[in-house]
Amino acid sequence: MSMHGARSSWMHRHPVAVAVVLIITSVILGQIILKLIRGGPEPTAELVATQNVSGVVSTSIGPGGRVLPLSVTDGSTVRLAGVPVYAATAPVTEIVSSPSGLLAVTDKSGTVSVVDSTQPKPPISQYRAPADATPVTAAISPDGRALAIALSNGNVLITTGGIELQRLPATSGTVGALIFSPDGASLAIGNSLGVVTVWHFVTQDLPAARFPQASGVTTLSFSPTGSQLLVGTANGQALLLDASSREQLRLLASTDLTSPVTAAAFSPDGKTLAVAGKGSAALWSPPRGLGDAPTARLAAPGEIRSLTFSGDARNLIVTDSSGTVQTWRIFTRGG
Repeated sequence: MSMHGARSSWMHRHPVAVAVVLIITSVILGQIILKLIRGGPEPTAELVATQNVSGVVSTSIGPGGRVLPLSVTDGSTVRLAGVPVYAATAPVTEIVSSPSGLLAVTDKSGTVSVVDSTQPKPPISQYRAPADATPVTAAISPDGRALAIALSNGNVLITTGGIELQRLPATSGTVGALIFSPDGASLAIGNSLGVVTVWHFVTQDLPAARFPQASGVTTLSFSPTGSQLLVGTANGQALLLDASSREQLRLLASTDLTSPVTAAAFSPDGKTLAVAGKGSAALWSPPRGLGDAPTARLAAPGEIRSLTFSGDARNLIVTDSSGTVQTWRIFTRGG
């Protein structure tokens, strides 16, 4: 009897065994296909540390590349891990940090100061807004050389050393978020009308994308390669866009559709998206399909103010309005 005939004979004598083998094979193939569709291992998190920092507003990169809490005490003293790094002359309204450890500190006098958080000393540079406009938000380029400042009149200024280099065309609506691309070649701008524009410094063009289903833009985050842009909105939506075409790749369900997205971030390895709102954050894997539920949810006692991944992407540091700083360990399941 040939081998083929022997195999057929065995299959006829053991139909149950054959059925079991087929079922197992189908399940395995289904899991493989699902994993390919969803992009592999799913990120999740475990809370490993909690501390209370009075006046915490965000985080910054400190000595040795550590992610440390930024706080404001007495309304105007900026502290990194409790150590004073800058004393503003007026109450501080915003602090943004760069990967290089530089801070852009905006105060109520209309001054935006660039401060080195790793070496407490006088500001590296300062820009004073004109009398007819006030700074709304700011962003520092990855190399720390350029500062983008959005004004209340819709203008966005590019400055260096406190000197205005360029004034971008005014946008309708108030600017809600600014961010430089990882290579510093582009600046993404989101406004209160739900419009996202990207200014290319080389080509000098400002292509825009409008999303009627979204409300005002509250936060922006580029992927590590700069190919994707994560957009958080005032109605709790998070949109994942192609940074070149501005086409929507995914609409992520918010952690709480009744509250604005207050922070959003990509992990340095690009494998995890984090989006936060009122008292909660959620994690996604970027390749997952449109509208997929988050792979993990993180709870915080107050409204989340910032999300910062450690350089090795193993930890996510979360700050909130209650003064709590949480450290979540990121790991994958299903890998």
